[in-house]
Amino acid sequence: MFSSFYEYLVGKSLKALNMLLFNCKMLPLKIRTLCQLFDSFVGAILNCSSEICGFSKSKELERLHLKFCKRILKVTLSSTNSAIYGELERFPLYMSRYRKIIKYWCKIVQSENIILNRLYTLVVKDCLSGYTNWVS
Repeated sequence: MFSSFYEYLVGKSLKALNMLLFNCKMLPLKIRTLCQLFDSFVGAILNCSSEICGFSKSKELERLHLKFCKRILKVTLSSTNSAIYGELERFPLYMSRYRKIIKYWCKIVQSENIILNRLYTLVVKDCLSGYTNWVS
């Protein structure tokens, strides 16, 4: 359902990643600074609308993240992913998307907005009736 959306995000993120790496090539930046720049410029695109449609562990998004991580560490693309994450003290992107989903869900549940409460109640009823939706 969201595969074309993920393809769009990967395309935009790849452009942002290439621009980031091109502009940072000339500067002697620390790895931690490069990771912060990635999170700010590329990660913002990758996590776009993740509260609503970030349920999957999209391989394309993770592949782009790992490509960046391996490039800044100057290791081969066949290096072990868990070692890369450990070396950079990072986590896969889907974990931050899941955290955003949970925070968004808690915000909706605790909201005092009458419209949001009513919509949430209807969606929960649909979910209990067997329909697949955001709550399910």
